[in-house]
Amino acid sequence: DRHKLILDVEDASVALFELKSDPREQRDLAPAQADLADALRDRLLDHIARCDAAGKLVADTVEIPDEERRRLEALGYLK
Repeated sequence: DRHKLILDVEDASVALFELKSDPREQRDLAPAQADLADALRDRLLDHIARCDAAGKLVADTVEIPDEERRRLEALGYLK
């Protein structure tokens, strides 16, 4: 597919990118293409719910060293 949706599981917000024209994911299209972003989010949440109901989701806690955490926070992957 040509789009990539990133879901923030804490608040269900999304970022949407068009990978062909923006392979480095610099331009979030979710505000301008809200209908598409909402539809993709709904599909993803439905898929997650089906996987959860089938017992296919596994939640593991991973300890991240402080230096690695700082690097991931600087890149925007962690808050």
